[in-house]
Amino acid sequence: MSESLAIPCNDECRPTARWTAVIAMSVTAFILVTSEFLPVGILNVLSADLRISAGDAGATIVLPGISAALAAVLAPYLGRRADRRDLILLAVLAGVLGNLISAAAPTYALLLIGRLFQGIAVGGFWSIALAVVPRVAPKGVHIAKVMSVYMLGVTAATVLGVPLATWLTGAIGWRAAFAVISLVCVLAMLALLRFMPRIPVIDHFRLRDMGLLLSSMPPRVGFAAILLVGTGHFLSYAYLAPFLQQAAHFGVDLIAITLLIFGIGGVVGTWIGGHLGSRDVRYGFLATAVALMLSIGLLKVFAESTIAIVVLVSVWGVAWGCFPMLANTWMFVTAPDKAERGISALVVAFQIMIGGSALLGGWLVDHRGIDPVLMLSAGAAFLGALLVLTYASRIPLHAGVANAATH
Repeated sequence: MSESLAIPCNDECRPTARWTAVIAMSVTAFILVTSEFLPVGILNVLSADLRISAGDAGATIVLPGISAALAAVLAPYLGRRADRRDLILLAVLAGVLGNLISAAAPTYALLLIGRLFQGIAVGGFWSIALAVVPRVAPKGVHIAKVMSVYMLGVTAATVLGVPLATWLTGAIGWRAAFAVISLVCVLAMLALLRFMPRIPVIDHFRLRDMGLLLSSMPPRVGFAAILLVGTGHFLSYAYLAPFLQQAAHFGVDLIAITLLIFGIGGVVGTWIGGHLGSRDVRYGFLATAVALMLSIGLLKVFAESTIAIVVLVSVWGVAWGCFPMLANTWMFVTAPDKAERGISALVVAFQIMIGGSALLGGWLVDHRGIDPVLMLSAGAAFLGALLVLTYASRIPLHAGVANAATH
């Protein structure tokens, strides 16, 4: 950590205080990403309450994905003179407002406005936090270790956020669920105010950095494979609850339990992904893509078997738990000198996957039904696996960085 990037020292320089700040940002990431995914498990409820189609309900996922992608690019530029802690707090405040608007929205249009603010919160927070987490960490700690602690919050949200939100909605209703998350965002703001130091301006995130990153074959192949496999996941996961209800004939309680099993599988997958990434991220990613392809592709085949569906969803959860860890690790082990650029670029990639998948999935569900969505998802995962398999032998790894990134 260079002196030019150092944060002015006081009591906040103590290692314990620095780690507390990193953990506070990780927890905040969990809250914001969970609120972004909240509609995924309740599309049926939103459709019924607001009297809209499943495809229209899917726009509550599409819109925040689009606004998050834009915010991830624009926030560092528009706030280039602002203290980074202030920008992070503004992003969380946008989450507070977005969830409050969603909770009180009497119409579909106002709900979309609330979701727009939520996307701004997620994209703005991610882009700034990824740049400042290494600076907040204790002096001398490897950047990969710090990033893995931060990414734990994001990973946990992607695998546990939907089951948690679905359970909360079932217990108190979707409007109250949005209100509760808004309150939790306020608590996160207070924690950040208490534990985060002020952070002088830096400029790590620039559009040209993405071009520099993708000029090299190993990260370029990884980036393309991540987009394909991630799109395969998000395309179907947004409509998993409708599939379980309509094709597998699951009740509300069984849907919630199945999504919870998915989340538990995701936690297990996060641990497995760390081990796979530390050994050989190429073939770990390949195995993950194949597992996603098979678990999604076979859902329709075994739609009449409750046990088979639950098993397939649990395998899907394990595979998806591996995915963020392996995507993160790929950039570290294939381009260690561009790791920060790679991780920042993944912020935009994930938002493109979330928004684009929900948009395409919504159109397909409304015009062709759920079956084509499952087939397209499996096909995207297959192409991602094929891409990695084709280029794996030509992608060099940097083992030392991989070990640091995954432990």
